[in-house]
Amino acid sequence: MTDSQKSATGETRNTRATLFFERIGLLGGTIASLSMIVSVVYDWGFFTALGISFADAPTTLSDHIQSWLVWLPIVAPSAAVVLGIELLTRRIEHGMTEDEIIASSYSPVRMRRFRNSPYYFVGAMGPIVLILWVLFGEIFINGLYFGLLICWFIFTGWVFNHPTVRDRHSYLFRWSVHWLPPVMILAFYFGSMSAGRDFSLGEYKINVRSISSTKNVEILRSFERWVLVREKHNAIAWIPLEDIGRIELVQTPRPFRGLACIFSKHWCLQQPTGELSDGKG
Repeated sequence: MTDSQKSATGETRNTRATLFFERIGLLGGTIASLSMIVSVVYDWGFFTALGISFADAPTTLSDHIQSWLVWLPIVAPSAAVVLGIELLTRRIEHGMTEDEIIASSYSPVRMRRFRNSPYYFVGAMGPIVLILWVLFGEIFINGLYFGLLICWFIFTGWVFNHPTVRDRHSYLFRWSVHWLPPVMILAFYFGSMSAGRDFSLGEYKINVRSISSTKNVEILRSFERWVLVREKHNAIAWIPLEDIGRIELVQTPRPFRGLACIFSKHWCLQQPTGELSDGKG
């Protein structure tokens, strides 16, 4: 290999390495920006469920950045379940595509109808639950988010199904329009559901010793400068961190003792926290 060939090979490797690191930086910046947007939307749903205006919440930018520590443990299990189902489905279907499955059946027309039937059912349920929410209100709040997701998928699928519209927009644009709004809807939903769950459980009541008084409250969220708590009669209050002298856990969380123990105490193999054994084997 001549010197010129070696030089060209070295330049090619450097170019590839540069492109690789540029793509890694671009991917990292995109993930960071998307995570920030998801955190803001998650907090928006959290405050909305508690009846707090997002504009009036005394939060800082670092609070929203840190929110990914709150929503990630909620989203990650759901994503893992969806991924597991997808992998299991691919294994059962031997990795074949949709067209290959239909073509390999004895009746391709019936198989196509059978395979598309869940989409038709879910597609019909989306507008139905939206109408139910409009007619009956809060009782169908979960259906509202489900209906918005389905209707958005139907709408974008209908728009980009036109050949001219599809050809005049890049794949990245079509993918972003199709998936990013549903991600924001899910972030808002998880935030509102998290607030509702924290508001109803009441297992983490703590004793806040402030400068002026001591009172039992339930912490809903901790922020950089404030602590959002629930007081008596379901009152929501913001307590400045500088006013908190000590936080004590009044009621310890109960460990999971198994499904058998839920149905009958006689099947429990371990005693709950704070209970003593009666001495019987």
